[in-house]
Amino acid sequence: MPTTTAAHDQIVDVVVSVLGCEPDDVVPEATLKELGADSLTVVEIGEGLEQRFGISLSDATIDGLVTVQDALEAVTTPAEPVPVAAEPMPELGLAPDAKKRVWRTVLWMAVVGVLLGGFFGFFSSGAVSALGLGSVDLPPLPSSAKSSATPTPTPTPTPTKTTAPATPEPTLSVDDPQVSPGQRFRLTGRFPELGADAPLVIEFRENGGPWEAFPVDTSTRGQGEFAAELYTSRTGPREFRVRHEATDQTTPTVAVQIG
Repeated sequence: MPTTTAAHDQIVDVVVSVLGCEPDDVVPEATLKELGADSLTVVEIGEGLEQRFGISLSDATIDGLVTVQDALEAVTTPAEPVPVAAEPMPELGLAPDAKKRVWRTVLWMAVVGVLLGGFFGFFSSGAVSALGLGSVDLPPLPSSAKSSATPTPTPTPTPTKTTAPATPEPTLSVDDPQVSPGQRFRLTGRFPELGADAPLVIEFRENGGPWEAFPVDTSTRGQGEFAAELYTSRTGPREFRVRHEATDQTTPTVAVQIG
């Protein structure tokens, strides 16, 4: 869940991108109608929040977006899980008389099976004895003659050195290194050692500062490939990278100039 400050910055980006208003006007107490929104653009803002924060908003939540504060609460308040009642398993039962008949049938079949097994075992033993098949003497295998010839020594092969192939490194590229505020740009790359559906975190930093999580997540597809679409209204140079949290493996960085 993003912090309130980070979430507010992303909400400003979404509202400015949809309505074309000034970023300074997008304050928590401002209403979307005052910023130029109507019923259709409110839906576009809700869809932009879903894409930006990777969440799903109900129709009632989107219809209830009146102020910027409403949008902030919608993306920072976790949704409560809806309890699902377990359906009772149907009872498969038999009537008392039917149960007695089933048990009598099972017992009768067990007795018949024991009697038939003993009869066939006794008959088979007697037949084997009568036919003289109780024991069979097999002739001994011929012993191999010892060779007087001196064996030829087998040459020992010379081991060859093998070099393990180098593991390919992760990659990252950006389709446009300079964009305007609110303009979308696309990051693409690959983690060769990862398969599909591996969760990834997009990180950014400004002027060599600490790395921070950008509130847009992505995951790998086939052969470790990934792609993410970003945009922000804050101007200045930014560095971006993508990290796999489970292995702490990161891609190279790319620079993007905003504005």
